[in-house]
Amino acid sequence: MRVPKGQSPDDTYRPAACILTVNAAGNVNLLPIPDDVMDEAALYLSDILPTSYHSVVDTGVEKGDTVAIWGLGPIGQCAAKWAQLKGASKVIGIDAVPFRLEHAEKMLGIQTINFKEHTDVPKRIRELVGEKGVDVALDCGLWLFLHFSNWKLTIGQERSTSRRRSLTKSRSS
Repeated sequence: MRVPKGQSPDDTYRPAACILTVNAAGNVNLLPIPDDVMDEAALYLSDILPTSYHSVVDTGVEKGDTVAIWGLGPIGQCAAKWAQLKGASKVIGIDAVPFRLEHAEKMLGIQTINFKEHTDVPKRIRELVGEKGVDVALDCGLWLFLHFSNWKLTIGQERSTSRRRSLTKSRSS
C-alpha cells in the first residue's frame, strides 16, 4: 500500500502501522480473537493501547506531573488517558487537526494547542504552565506526519528547534 500521491517528496513512504506480518511463533505469543470482534477493534489490543501505555509508563509519569503530548491521533489520545490514570495533574495535547483537538478537549478534558495557530509552542506551553515547563513530553505523532508538516527529522536525531526547545524543560529529555 502506498501513501497517496503528493504526500511524500518521492512517493515512496509507506504507512507507519503494520498491515501484514508473518509470525513463525504465533502459537506462543498471539491470542485468538473471537469471530464476533472486528479486526479494527482487536487492533487496539495489539498496537494502540500497549504503545500508548508504555509511552506513559516508560517516561515515568507520576502523580501531579504536567504532561505534553505531541500528536492527538489514537495513540496520543490514549496516552493522554493513561497519563490521567497515572495521576498527571495537567495534560496538554498538541496537534493541528481540529477534530482531534475538539475530541481531546471534550472527551478527555485536556487543554490543547493548535500548532498552526500557536506557532511558538514552547511559549504557549509556558503561558499555560509557567516557566517550569512540563515534567514529561511524549511524541505520539507519526514520523510521516511530522515530515509532511515540514519538520526536518531524521531517525534518532531531532532537527526541529521548536520541538527540541519544548522538550528541554521536561524531566524526560
